[in-house]
Amino acid sequence: WVQLDITRLFPEWMASQKYREDYFEEPESLQPKFKKFAKQSVEKLGNQLEGQVNENTLVALIGCGTLFGFASVSDFVKQLSEYVPGRLLVLSVLFISCFYA
Repeated sequence: WVQLDITRLFPEWMASQKYREDYFEEPESLQPKFKKFAKQSVEKLGNQLEGQVNENTLVALIGCGTLFGFASVSDFVKQLSEYVPGRLLVLSVLFISCFYA
């Protein structure tokens, strides 16, 4: 099996952007780039998987929370599945904090 942890995917992508400082000043100017982020990220992950996976390999995708607000998880998984000849498992953990008075 192969584990793909995408937790830091968006921060690393953002750090590589030429105009990242401008995006922090005007976050709405970043919105048109979200599709590019998803496409480039899927291609990057697909390249990482190349030569490591076959039809008997389970690929476990974790850290999908990094996509919320930037890309559709279902679209991202659908695109990534093209690079996975075997099984693709999407793990999502939701942490809920409860405070009692």
